[in-house]
Amino acid sequence: MTGGEAPTPEAAGPGPIPLLEGLFTFPVAGEPPRLLASRCNACGGTFFPQRRFCARCSSPDLAQVLLGPRGRLYTYTVVYELFAGLEGFGPYAVGQVEMEGDLRVQGLLTGCEFEELEIDMPLELTLLTIGADERGRPTVTYAFRPAPPGGEES
Repeated sequence: MTGGEAPTPEAAGPGPIPLLEGLFTFPVAGEPPRLLASRCNACGGTFFPQRRFCARCSSPDLAQVLLGPRGRLYTYTVVYELFAGLEGFGPYAVGQVEMEGDLRVQGLLTGCEFEELEIDMPLELTLLTIGADERGRPTVTYAFRPAPPGGEES
């Protein structure tokens, strides 16, 4: 590996790996994880997950942007009826989180009881271990948890 290249999961050793590449960053040097989105340079639209073409104007001129690590709960539901193979995972909560620029991101909700969830509550991005790959490395995805008091959503 030469300078400036990102390490591959194989080179990363025993550390966690993302469930799906290109959705989020891992925490580095005390910085929180961030979602990776696309912003259209032609019309300004922002999209998550990242896109190859703008959903508003069809332009291919998109730039990768980092979304702020905080948002507010727009809506949510609790899933009790689970698909085959997910029996040990639920019930679970999933919500839409309003991020910067009125962009809504859907994700798992964690870190509190279902009864504590409230529309418009501040949330922060976190990483959640959901299993392991064939080499035993933790597999992680993004989720949202209640934000501690005192921060601003991005």
